Order: sequence, then structure tokens, then C-alpha cells
Amino acid sequence: MKRPLRICLAISFIAIVIFAIQAFLFPLFYRIKEPYFAMPIEIDRKIEITADLPIRNDVYGDGEFGAKRRGGRKHKGLDLAAKLKSPVYASKSGWAKAFSIPSGYGELIVINHPGGWQTRYGHLYTIAIKKSQWVWQGGIIGCVGKSGNANSRGIIPHLHFEIRYKDQPIDPAKELLKQYVEKQLTQGGTL
Repeated sequence: MKRPLRICLAISFIAIVIFAIQAFLFPLFYRIKEPYFAMPIEIDRKIEITADLPIRNDVYGDGEFGAKRRGGRKHKGLDLAAKLKSPVYASKSGWAKAFSIPSGYGELIVINHPGGWQTRYGHLYTIAIKKSQWVWQGGIIGCVGKSGNANSRGIIPHLHFEIRYKDQPIDPAKELLKQYVEKQLTQGGTL
């Protein structure tokens, strides 16, 4: 009777340790290692303010966060204009999963990051990861495309990029620019 009880206690202890590592140590480690969201596409100019971001603007509307969409919806991400088939990079490290949603995001990658964060990369041309795998910040995960509901002739190629915290959409422009803002403030500059 004592042996099964010890085994149960040992298993419970191991489960608690694993939970503590995942819930507390991983998020802390990644906040130190990766304090900012990296730009998910290559940009050939200096980015200092939101207006510097290559946000899609075409006959179908603009790609800003919160822009109005059909049916009264609001845009939950940021559409970053880029050349067709140009590389898309993981903005932070995490567990990536690949999806195909023909009428919406199209070819999609969702990365779950430690601490309740998630990024989404939609309308991809190709996906460069397996169905599910760990990816590192800055690693190539796919290519810019026009899949899903971005497949209309008048829509320019772009990456639909979302950042979510505990499943609530957050303005990606603010998160992508945090590194610049903090750098300016620590150097005594003004914004």
C-alpha cells in the first residue's frame, strides 16, 4: 500500500514541477531572451513610427489594426505589404502549427509563445514548417502570398500579422515599435 502511494506522490510532484517550469520559468526566460516582437518580414527602410510600417492600402481597403471590415467586423491584425514569395520570419520563438483556411486566412501559421502570447501569419504563399514544430525567433516559417480571402486581383501581396495575448487581439504596430520607443527613451531622446 505504501509503494503505490509513493508512486502517486512522485508523479504529482513531477507534474507540479513541470507546470511551474511551463507557467513561470519559460515566460520569464523568454521575456529576458526575447523582450520584443521582431519584424516578421524584411523591410528596406528604417522603422521608427507606425507611419513607417509598410501597411497594405489598396482598392479593398487598408490593413491597419481595427480597420472596418464587411459585416461590421474589425481587422484583428496588421497587413504588412511585401513582395510575393518574400520570406516570413517568426516574430518570437514558440510552438508553431500550420493550417489551411481557404475562405479566411488562407495558408496560416499560428505560433503559441510562452506566457499566453500568440502570433498569427496569414495569406501565406507557402509554409516552411511541418504541421507542428518549435520555431526560433527570426527563423523562416513561410513566404508572403495572397491565399484565402486575399486572393482577389486588386489586393496586393501582404502578410496578415496578428499578436494576441490570452486570445485578445493587440495592435501589432505598437508591439513591433516597442523596441524603438524604449531605445529612444533610454538614450534620452524624444519621440
